[in-house]
Amino acid sequence: MANDTILRLEAKLAELLEDSQKIQNQADAEGRDLTPEELAKIQANTAAFKTTKSDLEARKELEAQAAAMAQPRPRQIASPEPSATAAPVAGTPSFTGGTRADAKHGMFGFKSSSEWLGAVKAHAFGRTDQRLMNAVTTYGAEGIGADGGFMVPPDFSAAVSKIVMGEGSLLGRLNPIVTASNQVTVTVDETSPWGTTGIYAEWMGEAGAFNARKPSFKQVTAQLYKVGALVPLSEELMQDAPAIQSYITAKTADAIGSKVNEALINGDGLGKPLGLLKAPALITQTKSASGSTAIAAADVGNMLSRMPPSSAGGAFWLAHSTVLPKLWTLTLGQMPVYQPNWKDSPYGGLLSKEVVVSEYCQDYNTVGDFMLVSGDGYLAAVKSAGVQTAVSLHFYFDQAVQAFRAYTRVGGMPIASAATARKNGSSTLGHIIALGVRS
Repeated sequence: MANDTILRLEAKLAELLEDSQKIQNQADAEGRDLTPEELAKIQANTAAFKTTKSDLEARKELEAQAAAMAQPRPRQIASPEPSATAAPVAGTPSFTGGTRADAKHGMFGFKSSSEWLGAVKAHAFGRTDQRLMNAVTTYGAEGIGADGGFMVPPDFSAAVSKIVMGEGSLLGRLNPIVTASNQVTVTVDETSPWGTTGIYAEWMGEAGAFNARKPSFKQVTAQLYKVGALVPLSEELMQDAPAIQSYITAKTADAIGSKVNEALINGDGLGKPLGLLKAPALITQTKSASGSTAIAAADVGNMLSRMPPSSAGGAFWLAHSTVLPKLWTLTLGQMPVYQPNWKDSPYGGLLSKEVVVSEYCQDYNTVGDFMLVSGDGYLAAVKSAGVQTAVSLHFYFDQAVQAFRAYTRVGGMPIASAATARKNGSSTLGHIIALGVRS
């Protein structure tokens, strides 16, 4: 069984490496840099590779030690060193050589199970580690332990268990610009083909004169802001849990991504991106019918009708999780509006557009609980260096604590200064559409 586990872990390492190499080779073949999604995938593979490798090494070490202990050895009993402790009361367990549980490690002074196994192995050759005497013994038989053995201390798993509360990256869906600078400026033309400003065409009579129509441009600049985390870890924890650093790396990346998502939706632009809900051109679609807080199929259709046709293909739904049950029952006649697609998207699609869920959207029946978004209306930027990580011993040197640091730079802001008037009709078009409050 143990050999099967080792083979499985080795196969997993090969799969992770192959997957990352395939992504990198594809980008190299196309002569381009990695996309944010590709970079995130490689980083996730790297974190998983480190965790799996640590687990594999720990299992191999344990098997090697167990195999060594299984070999018959001449056993020598070491004479116990004089003890300054009082003689134990007959019939009660004794704790010699110190307290039963080390105050720092809680496992008789050993930092890990592998260290304990090494001490037991050494004892077979006459080299007794005093920490073995911390195990419960009977009637003071210090040299051999209770019933010929030593109490097995609590084990530390090579893996780290976590409760996953993160969510997918919203940044990648907003078509971010990858830059080496700390700000990105783009030129924007907000005019429409049917407007009265900017470049637009017109019919002319034979030999008729052209009317000059100059473009109407403005510049939009997105400042990149620093977001990061500093995590102190005791050296004891680093030793006890071999996978902790890989776990912290992945967990910190999740925390940074979550903070970015929050800003992209709700950010006020002060030291962070300006969010979708703060867009000057935000369109709030009025509920189709009064008297109900439910979302109707007509609401979904009305929101889609406010998206410019050229941007509708790449648009996606952005919703709070409390909205999901309201979407699953939507129908047009006998046909469902919502289409589950658990393989490619955990939340399926609505009118053939992906449903993206974020806990940073507003609660149900609040403006911002359900939106239709196109990356065409938002300027997002990310530092080309990606997430930078470092480990230092200096700051907490006197406490035997290592500091893990991770950070990146992200910027973003809505592009349009106002929604666009339709050619025919009184409503407007825009790239960020939120459903209004229902009553």
